[in-house]
Parts: sequence; structure tokens; C-alpha cells
Amino acid sequence: MTCTDEQLIGFWRENRALPLPYFGGREVALFFEDEQQIIHFGDTIRRFLNLGEAERIGDTPHIHAYLNDFAEAVGWEYIDRALKGLAPDAAEIWRFVRPTTLSAMESWDVGAKEPRKQYLVLEGNCDWEEEHGILMSWRDGGELVKVSGYDGHATNGHAYADLAKDIYVYYATRPELSTFNPAMTK
Repeated sequence: MTCTDEQLIGFWRENRALPLPYFGGREVALFFEDEQQIIHFGDTIRRFLNLGEAERIGDTPHIHAYLNDFAEAVGWEYIDRALKGLAPDAAEIWRFVRPTTLSAMESWDVGAKEPRKQYLVLEGNCDWEEEHGILMSWRDGGELVKVSGYDGHATNGHAYADLAKDIYVYYATRPELSTFNPAMTK
């Protein structure tokens, strides 16, 4: 999906939901301060809008890790029966994820000499974690770098004040359930 800055501003100004190809056309609200912020993050938003079903299916293991980690922590007896029956790698898990809001932020690696990076942050609901929902973050709009409950941080390194944790997309309480960012483990 291609959108100009003016079209993105139109979605925001008119409070229209933006369809996301990554989520099969599901729509989200844009959460930005003003038009200048949309223009500033325009290229990052457009890169994300170029992601589709293939990328979403490729990201499925991170979503399963989140479900499994949460269920292990609270007990599988509290998890919806439909989720319990999913195969460990089933893309069907995406039926239980509902995106709601898309925003963006800039951040840098503390102690690193890299320029600031842009992160597109998606908030949503998921059927297994009603309190914190789901947060997904893409560096520069194209590389998924974090899946978690909502915590307001674009990366695991920032969430835990430990940049070594940026090797994880999903950082689990049980290490064997953590998933890795392939770009950070090379």
C-alpha cells in the first residue's frame, strides 16, 4: 500500500482508520502529535505499509512465544480453549491479535554512536493477555525488533536498560521461550 504524506495526514486529520496490509487489511487509528510528526515518520510508515502476509507469517514464532510465556506464567487453565489447541507454529494465532493503534518514536542505543533510529510501534489487544495487550515494534518500519505486552518501549534493550537484550524480539521470563532477532545474532 502506498500513501503520500498528504494521504497519511488525511487519515490522521479525519480520524479515519488506516488499513494495514501486514494484518490483512485490519484497520488502526494513527496516534501522532501533529502533521509534522507524520511527515517526519512518513518513510518509516510507508516501509511498514509495504509489509504483508508473508512477513506476518514469518513473525508467527514471536507471537507464539508471547502466548506460551504468558500461559506458563499464569497457568494454561486460564487460557482460552481455542488458543490451547493451536499447533506450536500455527499462523492461526493471528486471529487472536487485534491491532488498534499505530504510532512512532525515535530512539538511540545508549552508549552507542549510532544515529537515532525510528521505530513504528503498534499497540493492540490479544486474547491471552487482556491487561497489557500486545506491543509490536519495527525498526525503520521494516524490521520487527520487539513483541511484548504494552510497556511503552520500542526495544527490549530499552525496556530492560540492557542493550544486550536487543538480540531478542520476544524476551521471555523463561529463556527457552525467547525468540531472536536474526539481524542481531549474526
